[in-house]
Amino acid sequence: MKEQFAYYDLNPLRDSVMNDEDFFVLMLYTFINNTTTSLALLQQHVDAKDWKGVGEVAHKMLSSYKHLQIIHLIPYLEKLEQLIKQTMKIEEIVEANKLVQHFSVIILQQLNEMLVNKS
Repeated sequence: MKEQFAYYDLNPLRDSVMNDEDFFVLMLYTFINNTTTSLALLQQHVDAKDWKGVGEVAHKMLSSYKHLQIIHLIPYLEKLEQLIKQTMKIEEIVEANKLVQHFSVIILQQLNEMLVNKS
């Protein structure tokens, strides 16, 4: 079953687990849990103006977003990741964070609904 939505593509993940449905579901739950935690931490760092912390959280989020091909948010996470090494305008940070937060919540809701419907 091919599973591609506007914001992500689950096919590479499904292929990488060689269609092991239990492991696939476990990986999705892991993504949901880790992303939920990371989004809260990302917002805390933005609120505290801890730019290096923002960059570090974005760096940790990037690999899973790339794996699920969440291509619309990858450029924003890469921009936030750059805060590890350099600074940027606060408005750019706030806007990138806002987009990552908003669309990640939509993705998490879609994945949760999909997993509930599988059970």
